[in-house]
Amino acid sequence: MIWFFCMMDYVSCRTFARLPVEWTPKNPTLQSCISAISSVSWEQFNQRFLQSTDKAKKERGAMLRIDSTVVETPIHEPSDNTLLWDSARTLIRLLKRTEELAD
Repeated sequence: MIWFFCMMDYVSCRTFARLPVEWTPKNPTLQSCISAISSVSWEQFNQRFLQSTDKAKKERGAMLRIDSTVVETPIHEPSDNTLLWDSARTLIRLLKRTEELAD
C-alpha cells in the first residue's frame, strides 16, 4: 500500500515511474506488478539496499519489516455493538459445548 499512497500523493514519484500526473493505479494493477517480482529479485534488492544503507551508516539490517498489500475481506469493522454480539455469541457456543461435555 505504500506504493499506492506514494503514487497517489507525490507527483515526483509518478513522474519517476513515468505515469501521467492525473493517473493513479488501482490496487489489482499494483498487486499484479508486485507479484511479478520473483523472490530472487526481492532478495537481490534487499541485499543491495542493506549494502547501501550500511555504507551510509543509516541501517544495520538487524530487523526487517515489510508492509503487505491490503485485500478486501468479509470481516466487519469492529464497533461496540458488534464486539458485544461476537462475545455473546462465542460465550453461548462455548457454554453449549461445555454443557454437552458435562452430560
